[in-house]
Amino acid sequence: MSQNNRLKRSHLTSLSFFALLALGLWLYWPGLAGPFLFDDFANLNALGSYNGVRDWETFKLFVFGNNSGPTGRPVSMLSFLINDTGWPSDPYSFKYTNLLLHLLNAALLFWLVTISLDSILKNPNKSTLIALLTSGMWLLHPLNVSTVLYPVQRMTILAAMFTLAGLIAYVYGRRQLDTKPAMAYLLMSLSIPVATVLATYSKENGALFPLFALVLELTLFSNCKTQPDKRWLVLFLWIPVSILAIYFLHGIISGNMITGYSRRPFTFEERLLTQPRILMDYLYYWFIPHVNSPGLLTQDFPLSKSLFNPINT
Repeated sequence: MSQNNRLKRSHLTSLSFFALLALGLWLYWPGLAGPFLFDDFANLNALGSYNGVRDWETFKLFVFGNNSGPTGRPVSMLSFLINDTGWPSDPYSFKYTNLLLHLLNAALLFWLVTISLDSILKNPNKSTLIALLTSGMWLLHPLNVSTVLYPVQRMTILAAMFTLAGLIAYVYGRRQLDTKPAMAYLLMSLSIPVATVLATYSKENGALFPLFALVLELTLFSNCKTQPDKRWLVLFLWIPVSILAIYFLHGIISGNMITGYSRRPFTFEERLLTQPRILMDYLYYWFIPHVNSPGLLTQDFPLSKSLFNPINT
């Protein structure tokens, strides 16, 4: 591809993507006027518990005193201080920040898909088109509205942001493995712990980062000419993924993950049986969205009582 053609492609890609971001901003803008909802109050009213976050002591109490999940999610709690240090507050500012982060995640996803596919397709136009379609679906899909416009779901948005940023660093390193191995291993080795910690302390599903990197290795990069050293793969990917699996198995066997279900209208077993049906519903609505798609207020999903009750379990 000539220098001229490369520049034209770059300009066209930039214009297309900025138009996509502008469309997302325009579509979401009316929703910024909405109120706080549900768990917003349980997590954000701590801003007013100590007459506002006004010094180091109240800062520590707010950022590290949350009881959402086993980590307390301090990175997410810290981010809420961007919008206010007292309570009650105006939801507009919180939703606006969520929207900006959602736009940023769309940009990160576009970047990640582009550099990932460039390394295997050898067709820049095809990589760019797939990246535009992927990031566009992520940015504009109605199922994401209940995350973006629900202030406390910034926890999910931040976990996604650090995961995407970490994967970009990982893929950049991975692409240099045959030409600059020292730099490649440095980038790959740093991206895993840094992204995992930041994403996990935003929301616990960020702990899946090593699994995502391993999936890339087993699929997208499995046929690359240069493969990572097996000892590095074991140390940085297989061991973290195994530790995560052992943690969940131990929680199930010991009963630690089951004790909290005494306060719920369903058992741990019923949740495990029902969750795949919910996932299939989400996938259906993802690919075939319509006005009756499930949203924030979805309740009373029929429980699976056994493998055959209901039969679609």
